[in-house]
This record gives sequence, C-alpha cells and structure tokens, in this order.
Amino acid sequence: MPDRRSSTSLPGAADPALQRRSQGERWPAERAVREHLRAAARVAYESAAARGETAAARVAAKPSRYVEVDVLAVSQVAARAAALAATGRYVEETPLKLHRSQRPIVRLGTDLIGYCMHPERLDECFRAALATATQIPLEEVPDARIDARLAAGDDSDQIIREAWEDLDDWLLARGLQLAVHETLPVGRERWIGVCSASGHACFSEHCLVLRYGEIILDPGIGLEPGPGMQLRTWIPSDIDYGFTLDRKE
Repeated sequence: MPDRRSSTSLPGAADPALQRRSQGERWPAERAVREHLRAAARVAYESAAARGETAAARVAAKPSRYVEVDVLAVSQVAARAAALAATGRYVEETPLKLHRSQRPIVRLGTDLIGYCMHPERLDECFRAALATATQIPLEEVPDARIDARLAAGDDSDQIIREAWEDLDDWLLARGLQLAVHETLPVGRERWIGVCSASGHACFSEHCLVLRYGEIILDPGIGLEPGPGMQLRTWIPSDIDYGFTLDRKE
C-alpha cells in the first residue's frame, strides 16, 4: 500500500475551485448514501462479531481454504538459500505446497491467525497485515489490487487515492481509525510496521505485524523466491514508521 504520510493530488484538476464546487454539489446525496452504507456495514460487522465470526472461527469453519505455513521449514530453506547464494547457486526448494484456492496462514497463538500473502499476489502485504492486526477475516478486508491495476495501465495516483478512500470507508463502518506513528509504537500489543522495499516508486514498502517491539509475522513468509533470489529477513530496525488501529470515538 502507498505511504499515507504524504498526500496525493487529484490528476487533471486544473481548476481547484471548480472541483470544490462540483464536489459540494454532489456531496449531500453522496453523504446520505455513504452514511446508509456505513450504518448497514456496521450492523453486519457487529452481528458477525456477536456470532463469533473471528479470523480463528473462520479458519476453523473452513479449513480447506487455508494452509498453515511451517515457519521453521521456511526459515531452514531460507538459511540454505543464503548459504548457497554465497557460492553462486540457488536452492530449488518450495517449503509450502499450496493449492491456488488456499490462503497461507500462521498460528500466532490459540486464537490468533496470521494471514500471509498469497504466492501469486505480491501486492497484498498491507491487506494481510491489516487482517492480522485486527483479526478480521482477510476476505472482508478491502483489496486494492495494486499490481492488476498497474498492469491495466491505471494511474498510480488514482490507485493510491481510491485505495485509501475504500479503506477509510471500511474502517469507519467498523468503528475503527488508523493512526500513523513516526515514532514506532512499541508500547502497543499489536501494530503494523512499514519498511522500505524495492518495487514500483509509489508502492515500494513492505508491512510486518508486531507485538510490542517484536516482529510476530512477515506476511511474505510463504512467498516463493525465483531462481537466484531469496526472501529478505526483516528485523525491527528496518521499520520506518508504524500504524495502529483503535476504536473510533
């Protein structure tokens, strides 16, 4: 996901005053529709929570949709890959046998589920981290489809803007708010850390989930590196800033 610390202007907005007038004319109707949808979403969300439809309950109810990542096996493969890379070779091992319809997960405790990125999706670390931090089933978290939209030629500024708008609506419907922390919130029980990574200029970051100052999940742990490549092992000092989620007052 893009860096929320910076704002993005609307492309093609030659006359800001005209744009404000246009938005003002539409706003009353749009606000009524949005408020109705948010109210309906909150009722649905609270009803699901009352029924115990947490991440752990969802996994328990439909286990065939998920596959547990053997963290030790992954780390062992990574260690072998690093050793071979030093000699100019690479390891042809896949520690995770995954059907396309399955979602890799990690057990973080008795009732906590860590969601991983799907090996065919390199653009959903923030979505997986958000689902893990909130313990809301990942299927209910907005999907920005960043790579698919970039491949389709969509403007990166538009993708950023619409992704945050969708997320804001989703959070508001659930009574949540996202806070950005330049000073890492190591006093929080669960939070999202954001690191700089390689990639498209607008989306060159990777998200981790932490408990206090300890990394408890790298959503990319189930990814399969290509020939001659290896997954990076992140450490807390790699984190540039953090997100926390709180109940909106």
